[in-house]
Amino acid sequence: MRRHLKLGALLTLAGCSMVPVRAGELQSAALIPRGIPSSRVENSLPDGKALFVESCSSCHWEKGDKPLSTGKPLNARMLKREEIAEAVHGRLKDRTAEQKQGVILYIQSLLIKR
Repeated sequence: MRRHLKLGALLTLAGCSMVPVRAGELQSAALIPRGIPSSRVENSLPDGKALFVESCSSCHWEKGDKPLSTGKPLNARMLKREEIAEAVHGRLKDRTAEQKQGVILYIQSLLIKR
């Protein structure tokens, strides 16, 4: 409990919040920018997956488990939300903010929990 309170305080300082997403879609709470209603998060995850499969799976496979020449597969990297967001915004420049957010959430759901 104390750990969650500290994490929540840190996220508040960073301008993010912890928002639970439907069971089975994400292993834990997703980190999302403040102001995005949880219903939009729930709806954006399937769209994020579809866009990831369309735009990214040729290099990363659908579940991000393809070994890369640069190292570990996407799902085995210890990526921070900011790192994911930077890559998504750079590669999906022509997409809306909501579409990018969906891809970010989907990638977060792929990361192997350690």
